Amino acid sequence: MYGTYGGSYGSRDKSLPSKSWTQSMARYPLIISSDTMILLNSLSRVLPSVESTFVLNSAINNIDSSTLRQQCVGRKGIDTQYCVCNATYCDDLDPITKQPVGTILSFQTSKSGDRFKESQLKFTKQSVHDNADRFVLTLDKSQKFQKIFGIGAAFTDAATINIGSLPKAMSDRVIKDYFSASGVGLSMARIPIAGCDFSTHEYTYDDTKDDYSLAHFALPDEDIKYKIPQINLAKQVAQHGLKLYGSPWNTPHWLNDKQLLKTQPDKQYETWANYFVKFLDEYKKHGIELWGLTMQNEPMSFSSMNFVNASIERDFVKKHLGPALTKAGYTKDKMNLMVYDDGSEKNPMIEYVDTCLSDPDTAKYVTGIAFHCYLANRYAAVDALHKKYPEFFTFMTECCYGFHKPDDPQERAKLGEWSSGPGNANQIIDTFTHYVSGWVEWNLALNVFGNPNKDKKMAGAPLIIDVDKKEYYKNPQFYAIGHFSKFVAPDSVRVELNVSKQPGGFNSMAFERPDNAVVIVMVNDSPTALDITINDPAHGKVDTHIPEHSIQSYHTVVVTKHLGLNCTAPQNLVNRRDCIARKGKDSPYCVCNTTYCDDLDPIVKQPKGT
Repeated sequence: MYGTYGGSYGSRDKSLPSKSWTQSMARYPLIISSDTMILLNSLSRVLPSVESTFVLNSAINNIDSSTLRQQCVGRKGIDTQYCVCNATYCDDLDPITKQPVGTILSFQTSKSGDRFKESQLKFTKQSVHDNADRFVLTLDKSQKFQKIFGIGAAFTDAATINIGSLPKAMSDRVIKDYFSASGVGLSMARIPIAGCDFSTHEYTYDDTKDDYSLAHFALPDEDIKYKIPQINLAKQVAQHGLKLYGSPWNTPHWLNDKQLLKTQPDKQYETWANYFVKFLDEYKKHGIELWGLTMQNEPMSFSSMNFVNASIERDFVKKHLGPALTKAGYTKDKMNLMVYDDGSEKNPMIEYVDTCLSDPDTAKYVTGIAFHCYLANRYAAVDALHKKYPEFFTFMTECCYGFHKPDDPQERAKLGEWSSGPGNANQIIDTFTHYVSGWVEWNLALNVFGNPNKDKKMAGAPLIIDVDKKEYYKNPQFYAIGHFSKFVAPDSVRVELNVSKQPGGFNSMAFERPDNAVVIVMVNDSPTALDITINDPAHGKVDTHIPEHSIQSYHTVVVTKHLGLNCTAPQNLVNRRDCIARKGKDSPYCVCNTTYCDDLDPIVKQPKGT
């Protein structure tokens, strides 16, 4: 929309819209003429009638909805653009709203530069094109698979320190870009319990020797100054709500003393269990309640409590952690314990999980199986475990792009590398194909060197922050992940999507949301564009086209709802929270309290004639 921007933000470039202009557009997207503005201002001062609502919808109909969002201002990257945000401007995404029956919204991100480019399509009874070269995707909602908990990323020290280094308005906007309805709508997040490899140094919450009562347990600045405020903001703005789970990397050295683990194991492990409870309690004091825990991040690489041995993790849950959580009120219906949480082929997944879950006294505290995307041949193990333990969910708790130890300490994080987009998108599709219920990226953000990391390693991230320039950059994987997280709401269910033929480089998946909307995501990482027909037997067919090297999301809905008046409500209103009424003098009045209040959805563009 505004062209490519390649210079410094220190001087005004004509390709970058002014702050006053973008603010006006954000606040008054219907400023078409002075007459229209007078009309809208007048309407805002009166109780909206049916007629005034129709006038508003008529005005909105004259505006292309895709122009209401702020578009990507791109810079040239390795082989595609990356989007630049600074103190005065950042691209955003429109909230997703319900569509009229027979309508589909399409969003496209591509190597050529599209970032959530929006189109509107219509179902027809027959395909306009009936040639043998078309690929047909047939939706079958009668074939349902697993429920999706959500998609997310991690609040590591590296991520939160980098985000917190930006001016307050910008750091808040990063969180909104990730979690809000004007961003990609992440619904899950991981919290390292104390330090991790992407920290500036190694630490725990209690490094006071022999403090078995945990009297000196305390949250440091990494939590108080960075993680907790950002997590609370994410909770506040989250489009889909936010499920949080914690994982420890390090144990206090006095607690993991190898000799003491042999001579007084119960005392050591009981204290470690109480450490988990203290963490949960302290975060709860700051308004943050966790949905889940793993006992140890990557036992093969980080465990200092001998959890590389599955029988140790089994006994820890059975004898210590499970009872301690239950006593503290973190019962199985409130806290999801997940075993394994590794990604090393040196630590075989099936054998490890079997050791834990075959013991009923351990299994009674556990709800899930966690693993990382680095595990070779992981899907065969995931499928086998799903078949053997169908009552336990599987969850991909970490996936990192570009992790390595650089030869040059000045090596910079990659910007605008297209392969990170379809790489993440295909990873999500492949993961969900195997009955997995959640997918979580590693660091939310890193600096221009892919840091900080206490071990002098680096990684890529969906969002890269340049602290000195006070800018941040959205990589292709930010949008690729968003093609799922924005549309696939928690509690969506994967449904069957049959493909007439499977071209190389093409991948697809379908979901049914809790509101009955259908989401289809397609990835074409081949050098050839594809002509596709989407066939929904209940509603018809849609002919579409996916360019080479691109990702698309399709969102449709078939729900209708009526107001109490003799008219049809705009389709987006089915997501609003309704009035809880009490009887008044001659009409009900609506009641609000600390936990609930009715609201109104934003007014959105309606189809012609509506």
